[in-house]
Amino acid sequence: MRRMRASTLSNLVICSVLLTAGVVQAAEVPRASEATCPPAVQPPERILDTWAELDREEGLLPPLVEPYVLAPPAVVPESDETLPEEPAAAAPPPVLVEADTVLLVQEGVSQLEGDVWVQQGENFLSSEALEFNKNTGVVRTLAPARFGSRQLILDAENVIYDTSAGKGVFESVDFFMPRHGGRGEADQLARTGEFTSELQGVLYTTCPPEDEDWWLKASSMDLDREDGMGVARNVRLGFMGVPFFYLPWMSFPIDERRKTGFLFPEFGDSGRNGTWLRTPYYLNLAPNMDATLTPYYMSERGTALEGEFRYLFGWGAGELDATYLDNDRMVDSHRYFYRYGHVSRLPTDWTFSVDYQQVSDEEYFQDFSQDGRGLLRSHIAQVATLSKSELEYGASVGLQRFQTVDPTIPEASRPYEKWPEIDYYYAPLAFGNRLWFDVQGESVQFRRDDRVSGWRHHTETAFSMDFGDPGLRLTPRLAWWETKYDLEQADGTDLDLSRGLPVTSLDLRARFARALGSGGRQTLEPRLFLVHIPFREQDAIPLFDTRPGSDTLASLFQANRFTGVDRVGDTKRATFGLESSLIGRDGREWFSAAIARAWYLDDREVQFGAADEPETESASNYYGELEYRPTETQNLRLDLSYDPHAKRTDYGSIQYQFKPGEFQVLNLAYRFRRLDETAEPLEQVDFSFATKLGGRWSVFGRAVYSLPEKRSQETLAGFEYETCCWVFRTFQRRFIFNRAGEFDRSLWFQLELKGLSSVGRRIDEFLTEDIYGYGETE
Repeated sequence: MRRMRASTLSNLVICSVLLTAGVVQAAEVPRASEATCPPAVQPPERILDTWAELDREEGLLPPLVEPYVLAPPAVVPESDETLPEEPAAAAPPPVLVEADTVLLVQEGVSQLEGDVWVQQGENFLSSEALEFNKNTGVVRTLAPARFGSRQLILDAENVIYDTSAGKGVFESVDFFMPRHGGRGEADQLARTGEFTSELQGVLYTTCPPEDEDWWLKASSMDLDREDGMGVARNVRLGFMGVPFFYLPWMSFPIDERRKTGFLFPEFGDSGRNGTWLRTPYYLNLAPNMDATLTPYYMSERGTALEGEFRYLFGWGAGELDATYLDNDRMVDSHRYFYRYGHVSRLPTDWTFSVDYQQVSDEEYFQDFSQDGRGLLRSHIAQVATLSKSELEYGASVGLQRFQTVDPTIPEASRPYEKWPEIDYYYAPLAFGNRLWFDVQGESVQFRRDDRVSGWRHHTETAFSMDFGDPGLRLTPRLAWWETKYDLEQADGTDLDLSRGLPVTSLDLRARFARALGSGGRQTLEPRLFLVHIPFREQDAIPLFDTRPGSDTLASLFQANRFTGVDRVGDTKRATFGLESSLIGRDGREWFSAAIARAWYLDDREVQFGAADEPETESASNYYGELEYRPTETQNLRLDLSYDPHAKRTDYGSIQYQFKPGEFQVLNLAYRFRRLDETAEPLEQVDFSFATKLGGRWSVFGRAVYSLPEKRSQETLAGFEYETCCWVFRTFQRRFIFNRAGEFDRSLWFQLELKGLSSVGRRIDEFLTEDIYGYGETE
């Protein structure tokens, strides 16, 4: 017995015989799953080091990662940079040939027997016997053979391969895709050229051989790796032994290049819209442009057409989405929605962006939303901005409009147009790492035909200085806020107003830490914040974009009591806050708490409305936050606003989450908010979960219940059945769809064939949005 190494037999290697990973291109990337099929075959251990080294060279593995892991390769983002010229083609790697015995059958014809191994680079061939004709360059196996690369492993009963012409025929082929989990069979595979192959009697699946629940079959298939395309004939897709999809002819991509064609349909049922069906058609217009056209049939409303167009150039990228329904039978009118978004990177680091949306009517979102989120939208943006932002300075010029889509908002409360809006800032680095100077401002023209409109110019100039170090830091700040108005009233008369006032503050922070006997540590961070803003009469100033500030712990450490600059609240306030945390010996913060309260040295006369009474309370509510994480899988959070004068809670929220896995979670929440003295407070209980029942079954659901109304506001219930190669999900949802409080229901389902695509609505994506923590990783 002997081994033979022969680098001279380079024409023995069968490099890339058909070997295109991905006979079927997945239209969508399914979510990660805990249930994966065991690999049908394992590559020989002797090739793993070679594959791992090639992966490291290509950036698919970090350096010195062992052992080789069969996992999908990393996605390398595209770059706008000019690619360097390709180097000259390197010489092919040497060929390694090993066998127990080598016999010279006749002149020029050799027979290799016993554990035959042929390797060149990442490609290998193993068999018990093969014959090589040096005169013709033909290899013929005399026993079943296995070919392999990082993308594909192939078993064949008989192989005849012409190494000089790069062509061959493989009979009774089983192929496996170790990276993607796919496998298949072919009666015959013929390599007809360097990049082309023909297959007869093809089957593809990601299921194990003993449990072939779904499959894709084709009578014949042609693959062209140079064009990245394949053509299949008589294509059948079956599930649980039942064919449910057929095409006499189809073309498809076999690499990352896109291909024009139909995507899998989505369908379901809704109480308002009836049975619905979406059939998207994808258009690969150019390497940097594509589009999707989707007929959208709703049995109760009619047929709409949805469209999406995307483009990418070196100077910018954008997307146009549109939906048009010629006649909505439920309202006897046409309905439409469109959105255009664009971003361009301009010379000298300027950026231009557009976000423009419009709908046909105010009820559009509530009528066509399938999850109730349409009620959360009150306005949609119509914005264009030219901006530049650097560390020390920046500026922007833009316009901003909003379309109101909440019919309950009165006309007088709808937002102004801002055209133009000019913003700027200048904040050089600190002098001596102590003294800070910054100036920021805006000039905005507010436009409306029925109300006062015109220009507002606002500038904030500030000096601040840091004393101490991170353990104990004192920061006094002195600012001057100057605002001028050049306005025209609704009757055409001019109105010129101005306001200037100082805003002074003093921020004292300390940070203490001590070691605990358990090996962890405790931190204690007290903070004192003093602010003084004098009174200025402001009742004559119109309210363009100003609102009362929110009542939160963070708001107590802000200077102005209002958002926007049309009102600057007079205040003499001292806020004290205290924050503490407990950190374990492993560095994990498992407990944190914060509390704050503000004391007022004078009444606050400036109010949002001119008729509002001054605020006379000497102190604010107590605001508290607490978070307790006893383990890495549990989290308890409490937020509270308590009024000691009225001895009542104005706001309270408690949330508990148990999350043992990426797709296993339990959420319990209670929320209470007092809106005003006359309205009934908001009080809700929110419960959601997703869990495994054992085996292949999982269930998920959500319920939101209003305690004052004594009725549910939303319910969702569904289940999932998962095997290693397919998943079925379904759920039914009942939710409030309009502002009158009426309910709708929807029924969704999804069949995901792993490694191929998903049929039905992407329920897993919806659950990620609706069940807090579902699908999230730390």
